[in-house]
Amino acid sequence: MFLLYVLCMVLSQEATPRKNMVLPQQSAVHGTVRDTSGAVIWHASIQIDQISPVSAGQKTTSGDTDSTGRFSVKAAAGHYRVCASRTGFTTACKNVEIEGGKQTTTDFSLSLDPAYASEHKPADSEVMDQRLVKLSGDNAVDCGHVPVNGNAARATACVQRAFRSNKPFHVRYDLEGIDSGLAGGLTGDGTGNIYAVTFDSLGMTTEGLQKEETMPDGSHTVVTPCPKPTKITINKYSRPTCFKKTHRPAWILD
Repeated sequence: MFLLYVLCMVLSQEATPRKNMVLPQQSAVHGTVRDTSGAVIWHASIQIDQISPVSAGQKTTSGDTDSTGRFSVKAAAGHYRVCASRTGFTTACKNVEIEGGKQTTTDFSLSLDPAYASEHKPADSEVMDQRLVKLSGDNAVDCGHVPVNGNAARATACVQRAFRSNKPFHVRYDLEGIDSGLAGGLTGDGTGNIYAVTFDSLGMTTEGLQKEETMPDGSHTVVTPCPKPTKITINKYSRPTCFKKTHRPAWILD
C-alpha cells in the first residue's frame, strides 16, 4: 500500500507543471510590404518556413499584411525562409535569423508580375466616369477630369462650392500607377451622401476588399461611402477627400 501511494505521488508530480519552469521567450518577425513605387500592399500573404534547427522539426507559419502593409508573425528562435506574395506581383523571399525573445524586422518590395499584366485585359477607364455620374445623377455639377500631374485647383474649388451648396457633383483625378490606369474621384448626390470612388484598370487595388467597407463591381471600380457627418478637406495634392488620413481605407488614393 505504501509503495502504491509513493507511485501515485510521483505520477501526480510529473503530470503537474512545475511552477518555476521557464517558458520559451516570445519572438516574432515583422515588417512592411510595398510595391516598387513605395505604396503599401495590403492582404499580402506572409509564409515563414523553418530551416534550422533541424532537431526542432520543420515548421511553417503564415500571416497577412494589414491595411498599412504591415505584418507580424510569431515564431520561435531559429533560421527561417520568409516569403511575401500577392496576386499580380512576383513573390519575394529572404533568409532571416530570429533570436529568442527578440523582434526581427524584414521588409519586402514586390514587383508587378508581367504574366499577370499580360493575362488580365485592362478595364476601360470610362467605367469610372459612368460610375461617378450614376452616383451623382444626370443633372450634377461636372467639376472636371484632371489628368495625371494636372492642375487640380479649379476642379477642387468646384467640389467645395457644390458641397457647401448641397448640390450634386462629381470629379475625377487621374493618378500614376504601375503599368495600369488609376483614378480617384469624389461624388455627391445632393442629399448628403458623398462617395469616394477608385478605379484600377488591372484590378490590383480592388482585390480582396472588406465587404463591410466597400461595394466592388466587376469593372475594377470601388465605391466607399464617406463617414457622416461628412467633412471634405483638401490633401497635399490639392485633391478633396472625405477621410481622415489615419482612418481612411488604404485603397483611397488621396
